[in-house]
Amino acid sequence: MNRKIKKINDFCKVIAKYDYNSFDTAINFIFSHCMFEKMKLSQFYFEGSFNYHCQVGSFVCAIALGMDCNLVRGELLPKVRGERFEHGWIETKFDGVDFVIDTSLGRTIPKELYYRYLKPRVNRVISRENLLENDFARYLSQALLEDNNLDLSTMYEVWWPYEDTGLANYKDNSLLNNWSLDNPMELKKLAG
Repeated sequence: MNRKIKKINDFCKVIAKYDYNSFDTAINFIFSHCMFEKMKLSQFYFEGSFNYHCQVGSFVCAIALGMDCNLVRGELLPKVRGERFEHGWIETKFDGVDFVIDTSLGRTIPKELYYRYLKPRVNRVISRENLLENDFARYLSQALLEDNNLDLSTMYEVWWPYEDTGLANYKDNSLLNNWSLDNPMELKKLAG
């Protein structure tokens, strides 16, 4: 096992011992009002179903959060030998404390602890408010609140052209044309 994987595994053991906090309780409440993969988003999130899907998971959860937050893209443990480890997470403040929401772990972690152990190098930060300039992000913010057909496959199909550029093009709504042509009823919702 390379050093990077070992350090990440060690951090996961620390987090596994870390008690759930009041923000985890709030996240559970917020996400229980959203639907994803034909279940409550809270169930999907807390069961760790976004593990290995950090970019898509953090995008969905940042939109569902409904509060000021930042979608973050970067690398964990960038100076530790081993393969490059790109990651996506959310940062926000709750009750005066800076938190990281790591959708791969299905946990909220004080930012100080997260940064101390994983030493992320941040490549891009986009506020939720700015993210909502994207038509699909706006659509998603409403679709999550009702019965829908959203799943990981759809998220990858629609959102990956943005992730593929490190979110440099998140305002480019022309990338949604292919999805819109295949989903004309969803396009009407976007327009309406």
